[in-house]
Amino acid sequence: MALNRITQTINGKKQNTLVLECSAADLSALTALLEGAFAVSESYATGGTVASAPDKFNRQTYKVLKSNKVHGRETGVSTQFTITHLNPAKDSSDVFSAVAGVFDCSYTSSVKCDVVSLKYDRR
Repeated sequence: MALNRITQTINGKKQNTLVLECSAADLSALTALLEGAFAVSESYATGGTVASAPDKFNRQTYKVLKSNKVHGRETGVSTQFTITHLNPAKDSSDVFSAVAGVFDCSYTSSVKCDVVSLKYDRR
């Protein structure tokens, strides 16, 4: 029995990877059940060293928008994105400088944002 890796692609978008130890007959029977395109390769190693999780996850959500003041209020196109764990050596100012003028303000527009703020920041 060999350790096999099956990489499955569905509609050209979703990719799943299965790693299993099975015979050639079992592998053939399993791949006949799979939907979409798939590639089979032999896996020589899995895993690695166990890394410790950070003491505290640093999840941050940011709003990006193109400022347009109307009656003293910000209006215009905007969106938000989430960084699931920001590198502890970085902070919000690093995110602001990397994103401002680079990210689009919405999924349907190519207008670049000029305002970046933490979602729950009340400053």
